[in-house]
Amino acid sequence: MESYYKLKKEIPLTNSILYIEIIRLLNLPIMGINLPNHFIVGYLNSKENHQYPNNYKFTKKDVKFYINPFSQGVMLKQEDVHDFIQEINVINNEYYYIPCPYSHITKRILTNLNFSYKKTDNILLKSDLKKIIALYH
Repeated sequence: MESYYKLKKEIPLTNSILYIEIIRLLNLPIMGINLPNHFIVGYLNSKENHQYPNNYKFTKKDVKFYINPFSQGVMLKQEDVHDFIQEINVINNEYYYIPCPYSHITKRILTNLNFSYKKTDNILLKSDLKKIIALYH
């Protein structure tokens, strides 16, 4: 059961990372969107990646559409993301519609790993994961 849960949590995130990397290699503007309980990608309005400097603050308007890599790459509109947020009963937040920094993706991977190893007897592994996650706070 533990390994099933780990796969269930990691596959959508892994699929999203693969989409991001493959599409990035095609020089198309795509970034991760850190939804609660799900991770999707956003296709940005600009085809010129240099239009968004490193410290650029994204808004909803910067995302042309969303892609759900776990559902055969289905395209989503902003309204679909809004409906998902309401469905899982989470307070609506602008953060859920905009690209997240790569460090948030790494932290999410580590958090998922930490959660999936909660029932393990390997105390050192759990301790190390918590220390690494703490570096992101």
